Amino acid sequence: MKPPLQAVCAEFGLGAPGGAVRLAGTRNLNYRLRTERGDWLLRRRYAGYNQPVRLAFDGAAARFLAGAGLPVAPPLPARSGADAWSRSGALWQVYRFLPGRHLVDGDPADAAALGRALAGWHRLGRSFPKHFEKLGTWGETDPLELKAVLDRLQTETPGIEKALEPYRRLLAAAVREMAAGGQTLTLVHGDLQPGNILVSGGAVSGFLDLDWCGRRPRLYDLAFVFLFCCAGHDRPLAGGDIWMLTQPPRWRRPAFESFAAAYFPAAGRLTAAEAAELPARVRLAWCHTRLHGALKVARGRRRDFLGREGWSDPPGDIYNLFARGSD
Repeated sequence: MKPPLQAVCAEFGLGAPGGAVRLAGTRNLNYRLRTERGDWLLRRRYAGYNQPVRLAFDGAAARFLAGAGLPVAPPLPARSGADAWSRSGALWQVYRFLPGRHLVDGDPADAAALGRALAGWHRLGRSFPKHFEKLGTWGETDPLELKAVLDRLQTETPGIEKALEPYRRLLAAAVREMAAGGQTLTLVHGDLQPGNILVSGGAVSGFLDLDWCGRRPRLYDLAFVFLFCCAGHDRPLAGGDIWMLTQPPRWRRPAFESFAAAYFPAAGRLTAAEAAELPARVRLAWCHTRLHGALKVARGRRRDFLGREGWSDPPGDIYNLFARGSD
């Protein structure tokens, strides 16, 4: 779908359009829009995220974070004052275009920048007063959600059972290792991967795509950081399609050290319960990225997608970098 540039610019008061360039994204359609008033991020929001209460929650979260000085761009209001504008069944949003380059996965300096910024986010997020349920406390990584996706893939894709079996085993093992008891909730980003993080001048200059933000335990974000930001990959994740975004992690210690040194002194050490549950949460995040990723792949290619090189546990000292000094 071509974006209706003239209508968007009129609706959001952006001046005359100069053109739009398509950006990466697996669900939303994203564009860099240039107008006489500057550069903007134009986004056609994925239909599954368009409930009015969800739009209101995401906008409130972005304004809360930006108001505290965090590098988040809230959505611009349309003429109606709403955070989005609907045309022909499509919902469009506009954001200030934030500066910077995408975080490089496995890079120690970028990991340190992320640790500093995320510590501030998580500290602040404890006081965010709103709540909106997005697939429960653990979202797309919840074991029941992952079991449902496994069953759906098996039903929809004949002959895929052998490719699913490693994920069934990993899911079962993670469930056995999950710790009992609740954890303190904060506002989490919910989808921390290099394509959603911008870096400039040694600091995070932008957190993008708050579609999965919500009040959850901070382990939700930390598992994504562990898997997608501190771990390296054979090819950089940012800007890639779903095949690139689901590469197996390469466990390189320096980025984990940098993140841990920057994040935990400012955000607080892991509790004993958090430290015990971290490995299970990282494995569940891995199952999520592969299984939900498979739903975005043509059915005829799902076996190849899921049958690629799979999970390998990191060395124990990698987990210990996050757990060290836990209460």
